[in-house]
Amino acid sequence: MIGVDIVYLVRFKHIIEGKNGERLIKRIYTEDELKQCNGKNNEGLIQSLAGRFAIKEAVIKASKGELTIADLRSIEIKQDSKGFLDVFITKDGVCCRRYEASVNHDGEYVVAVSLKASY
Repeated sequence: MIGVDIVYLVRFKHIIEGKNGERLIKRIYTEDELKQCNGKNNEGLIQSLAGRFAIKEAVIKASKGELTIADLRSIEIKQDSKGFLDVFITKDGVCCRRYEASVNHDGEYVVAVSLKASY
């Protein structure tokens, strides 16, 4: 199954920088994901967080109901030394624990595609 998601950066930035932004960040991202995004300027940070959010949403769609919006922190995106992204599922009781993902940033939008891994 394939999942696709798109994030409008202007809206995403408004939400993340809003009153409940910190709490929302802690509900979506793991500590390791936030560490990977540290050190970037504000624009780079917003783009990285939006990209990871889009991937998580695409994974939820590709899971065909096995994962839900409540599982966002159970979907962990790790970037390897070459810049490629790997997706790992930490939730117990799911059939597929790995997903392939691709993300693209273009202007005010971020698009992500995810596919259940076959290995």
